[in-house]
Amino acid sequence: MSAAPPLNNSEPAVAPSTDPSAALGHIYAEYYGLSESPFAITPDPRFLFMSQRHRDALAHLLFAVKQGGGFVQLTGEVGTGKTTLTRALLAQLPPNVNAAIVLNPKQTALEFVQSICDELGVPRSGDNSSIKALTDALNTHLLVAHTRGERTLVLIDEAQNLEIGVLEQIRLLTNLETTKEKLLQIILVGQPELRLMLDRKDLRQLAQRITARYHLLPLSERETAEMVKHRLAVAGFTQHLFSDAALRMIHRASKGVPRIINVISDRALLGAYSENQRVIDRRIVLRATAEVLGDETAQQVSSNSRWIAIAIGVVLIGSMIALGVRWMSNRQSTPAVAPPAASSPVAPAATPPVADETAPVTTVIPAAPQAPTAVPADFAEAMHTPGIEVSLDRGMSTLLALWSKNYATASGMTPCDRAVAFNLYCTTGTATISQLKSMNHPALLKLETASGANIFAVIARVNGTELELRFGNQVYLVGSSELQPFWRGDSLVVWARPSIGTKMIAPGMQGSSVRWLSAALNRVEGSDAPAVTEFDAALKARVKSFQSKMGLPADGIAGEQTMIALLGAVAETGQPRLMPPAVP
Repeated sequence: MSAAPPLNNSEPAVAPSTDPSAALGHIYAEYYGLSESPFAITPDPRFLFMSQRHRDALAHLLFAVKQGGGFVQLTGEVGTGKTTLTRALLAQLPPNVNAAIVLNPKQTALEFVQSICDELGVPRSGDNSSIKALTDALNTHLLVAHTRGERTLVLIDEAQNLEIGVLEQIRLLTNLETTKEKLLQIILVGQPELRLMLDRKDLRQLAQRITARYHLLPLSERETAEMVKHRLAVAGFTQHLFSDAALRMIHRASKGVPRIINVISDRALLGAYSENQRVIDRRIVLRATAEVLGDETAQQVSSNSRWIAIAIGVVLIGSMIALGVRWMSNRQSTPAVAPPAASSPVAPAATPPVADETAPVTTVIPAAPQAPTAVPADFAEAMHTPGIEVSLDRGMSTLLALWSKNYATASGMTPCDRAVAFNLYCTTGTATISQLKSMNHPALLKLETASGANIFAVIARVNGTELELRFGNQVYLVGSSELQPFWRGDSLVVWARPSIGTKMIAPGMQGSSVRWLSAALNRVEGSDAPAVTEFDAALKARVKSFQSKMGLPADGIAGEQTMIALLGAVAETGQPRLMPPAVP
C-alpha cells in the first residue's frame, strides 16, 4: 500500500513499537477518531457481536452451568468466535462457581490432572507424579468447596487436540461426586473434529454424559454487516464508514467467519487511511481481500459479485418488460360488454392443487420433474425470488428419495433420526464442493437466499463442471461459483452404515474395523494383499495417501469424511453417488 498521508502539522507522534502493524493500527485509529482498533482478533468480550447463534450458544452454556455436572460440548469452525464466547461465559458465571481453564490440551493424562490442580489451587503434599495422589487431593478440595456451596467447572479449549487417553482420564474425574450431584463439570470447546472424535465406540461412555451440545455457524450477510458496525461503535465510531457494497464484499470473502471478517475489515481500514479515504468502498475491500486471502480468492469473490449483479439486472429488466407488455395489452384490449349467455353456465376455473410439504413423500423424485410455475427456471433468479421456501423436511425427503426411502415427519424426531431409522448414517457439518465430490454421496445443503431466508437443496449428482441441484420440484445445473454466494458450507450427508458399526478408525486400533478399512483401501488401490487387523504405521501412511488424493485433511485417521469417501469410491448396487465410483 502507498504511504499514509499526513493528517495535519500538529499530529502527535506515534509511540515507537516493535510491531509495525500495531503502530499503523494506532495511526488509523486516530485518523478515524477511534478510541482503539476495532478489529483486533484477541478474544475481548466487549467486542463480541452477539448474533442469534451466539446468543443461543451462550444461553445453552449458562443453562448447563446452572444445572451442573457432566459434560458440555461447544463446537464450531475455526474463527467462528468460540474462544471469545467462552470468555463472555466466564464473565457471567455465578459467584459460587470456580473455574479452571486449560488452553493447552496437548498434555499427558498426568500433566492434565496437574494443570487442573494448579488452576484450582488444590493443596497437595503427596506424590505430584501420581495420578491417584493428585485425584485424591482434587477430590478433597472439591468436597470442601461443595460444603461451602461452591461448584467447580473445567473449561478445555481446543479440545479436539486431546489424546484419547486424556479424554478417558477426564471422564474418570467426573466420577468424583456426592450421593446427589457431580463435584466437577467439564466444558469441551473445539472444532468439528471433536464431534467426530466423541463418536468413537470406545468413548461412548463419555459421549453419554454430555448434557448439552451446541455448534456455532458462520454469520449471515446481515449479521456480518451488523458485526462490523457493532465493533466500530464499541471503538467509538457510529457513522457510516463502510458502504453497503463493501459490507457485502466482506461477507462473501469471509463466508461469515468472524475472525476473517475482522482481518479483512482491519486491512481495509488501513488501506482507506493510506488513500486518505473517509468511506471504505468495494474496491478497497477487494484489495484488502487480496492481501489477506490471496489474489485468486479476491478474483473469485469479484467474479461472483458481477454475476449476481447481472442476474439481478436481468430480473429487473425482465420485470419491467413484462409490466410494459401488460400495460400495453390493457390499453389496447377494450372489448364491448356482451350480455351473458342464457345457457351453459360457465364452469369455474380449475384450482391447481397446493403441494402439502408436511405430507410423507412416497415416490422417488424423477430426474427431470416438471417445474412448478412458482419456481423460476434460473437458479440465480430463484435465489432472489422473495418468499421462496423449501423446508428442512422437504429437503430431507428429496435426499432420502435418492436412497429409495420414503420420508415422513414424526414428532420428536430430527431428519437425521429418520435416516438412522433406515439404518443409514447421517453426518452434518461444513464442507467444500471438492470435499463433497471426494465423498461422492448426494448431500443436503443449507442455502441462504438474497433476502436472508434459509432453504434446503440437494446436490444429486455432478455433470462435468456443473452440479445438479434440486429443491422443491425443480432441478438446476449450477456451477460452483454460482452456488458459492448462497452457501456457507453447511451440509448433511447420508451414507450406508458399514458392517463394522463405527464412524472412526484410528491408529492403534485392532480387530474387524481395521480389517474392513484395510480391505476397502485394497479395493481402491487395486491390491490383492491380505487385509490386516492392526492399525500400524504402514496402514496410517496408506490412509494419509488416500486422504491427500481425495483432497481431505491428511491426518491418517479414518474419520467420517474418509469413510464416506472410501464407500463413495466403491460401486455398491442401489446406492446413489454424485459421480461414477472409482472402483467398478
